[in-house]
Amino acid sequence: MQKMLREMFNKPRLMRRLAVLVLTIVLMGFCVAVFQQIGVGTDPCATLTKGVSMTLGISYGSCMFLISFLILAVILLMKHYRTIGPGTIIVMFLLGYVVDFFNWVFNSLNPLGDETLAVKAVIFVITMAVFLVDVAFYTVVDMGTAPYDALPIVLADRQKMIPFAPIRMAQDILCTAAGWLMGGPVGVVTVIVCFFMGPVISLIAARFRHWFE
Repeated sequence: MQKMLREMFNKPRLMRRLAVLVLTIVLMGFCVAVFQQIGVGTDPCATLTKGVSMTLGISYGSCMFLISFLILAVILLMKHYRTIGPGTIIVMFLLGYVVDFFNWVFNSLNPLGDETLAVKAVIFVITMAVFLVDVAFYTVVDMGTAPYDALPIVLADRQKMIPFAPIRMAQDILCTAAGWLMGGPVGVVTVIVCFFMGPVISLIAARFRHWFE
């Protein structure tokens, strides 16, 4: 674990990586809040988090921290440290509360849910494009993986019978179903993330990875 952390903080362009890491997490929270405001669904993890937060009666941010903490505990118990880094901890403490903050701002100023369908469509297209690129950059800086994203990597590494892709797909489907049953939002965003996130990450990595080397 200590060796892994030393290697993480000795990476080239460390300050640039950390700056982009924090910026992408804030922007990610903004996009998730917009999706929730206009009612077009969200990614599987956010669907689960929203459903659990509604069931337990706690804030979205507190619920995301709780879920992330439990998943991280499982990963650490399995002694799998490869995916853990500063980004893991920062996203645990920051992302959910950023979503809460922007939802509060939108609700205080002008709820996006009151906009016309045409305006919502424009907002959705722009926000979806920003979200996909943003998550791709979060991945490319390579400063640690969010616990939700790390879990299927760990499960795939622990055995050789089932590869990563079906494990991740099964996790997303189960979390989406569980979140939906508890009242979490499911919609077009959920489908788009499942089908387009991988290709966008590959494209961004090919074009911009040299920024961090």
